[in-house]
Amino acid sequence: MKKPTSLLGTLILLSLACLLMLSPASTARAICASPLVDGNFERQNRNTVSRPWIAEGKAGIDLGKKLSAEGRNNA
Repeated sequence: MKKPTSLLGTLILLSLACLLMLSPASTARAICASPLVDGNFERQNRNTVSRPWIAEGKAGIDLGKKLSAEGRNNA
């Protein structure tokens, strides 16, 4: 048989949950090994997309603009 939760216990749990939601969170960043050749675009040496990549629509490479999560280049 389950013991009923007290009102005080419920209020404490709700308060803790609110504090956790309101506290400033640090920025999380995923870093994964890329199974792709040139997966982070570092081998791209022009602003236009080149092999092994194929652009669909309007696309380009940002060379050295510090917009990537890792490395120098971003697409």
